[in-house]
Amino acid sequence: MPNSPIRRSTLVKVGVTAATAIAMLLAATPAQAHTPTGTHTVKIAPRHHPAPAPGKHHPGKPLPKKAVVSFTADGLVVAHTASTVTVLAHDLRIGKTVRHNPLITANAAPGHRYTAKVTTSSGSTTAADAVIGDRMTISGSVTGSGAAATFTAAAQEQHSTPGHAYLGTVESVNGSMITVSKGPKASDNAEEDNNGQDTFTIDVSAAAVLIDGAPGALTPGQTVVVLGEGDHDTILAAAVYAYTTAPTVIAGEVTAVTGSTLTIGDQDNPTIVDLTAAALVIDGQPNPTPAALTAADTALIVGTTDTTGTFTPTTAFVFTTHDTQPLPGSDTNND
Repeated sequence: MPNSPIRRSTLVKVGVTAATAIAMLLAATPAQAHTPTGTHTVKIAPRHHPAPAPGKHHPGKPLPKKAVVSFTADGLVVAHTASTVTVLAHDLRIGKTVRHNPLITANAAPGHRYTAKVTTSSGSTTAADAVIGDRMTISGSVTGSGAAATFTAAAQEQHSTPGHAYLGTVESVNGSMITVSKGPKASDNAEEDNNGQDTFTIDVSAAAVLIDGAPGALTPGQTVVVLGEGDHDTILAAAVYAYTTAPTVIAGEVTAVTGSTLTIGDQDNPTIVDLTAAALVIDGQPNPTPAALTAADTALIVGTTDTTGTFTPTTAFVFTTHDTQPLPGSDTNND
């Protein structure tokens, strides 16, 4: 079943518009602030050369030239201008060194700007500016190292990326970057379990965050459903739905739709869910009715289960089989 690509500007609407519906269904739980841990950098003092004797010339040593090394980064576009792009890279190769999940900003080489050949989900290729949430490969040269490294990209290739709902548990929070262990059920993304990773690295800098239905702060231990674009084990989030008490989750392919009732799974082991009282998010957008749903859609439904075993859904995230990815070019972060 094909994925249902989602426009980033569409996904961002979820955190604002769906918040009202979810707040009516869920009781807000205050979240405690988490202080991110810092890193320690050892600084090396420069060597001291004695001053030359009066009347004598001391030419000193020539300044070393900056080493130039090639790099390639594969990841998701987090931000960009016409001359710079910030990428959350699942792989960053600098010379023979490989790093995973760093956030880097690269300058465009003189005479270049961040326009790229974009391959859409239909297979067509167009030229467009960088689009937040799309996958991009950039390559070029880097000088310096660590925080002082300067990346200059002379080539880039971009691919439109569908949005998904990702399920897991927050392991750590470090500023706008969080680490989430994968949930027992995969998201609607069929490729999620094929990358060999047990955790996600997620950029939530531009995401709307709801804790039990109300705005709040993410903390370790919360169960989360993340709406966003993913590339291997990296995700750029548009909206995060967090729960202080782990909800019951039902996920799978929709095999039948009758009014507001969905059947999930095959006929040998079906699960029937009534969404009448649930908040519904279709292709990243709130939808007041399930009229747009059809068989062969995919769903990730969260809710509660009482002592009798009755499941009550609170929020349903559904992805249709229709291609809703608009052509790039309306990215408001482009200038």
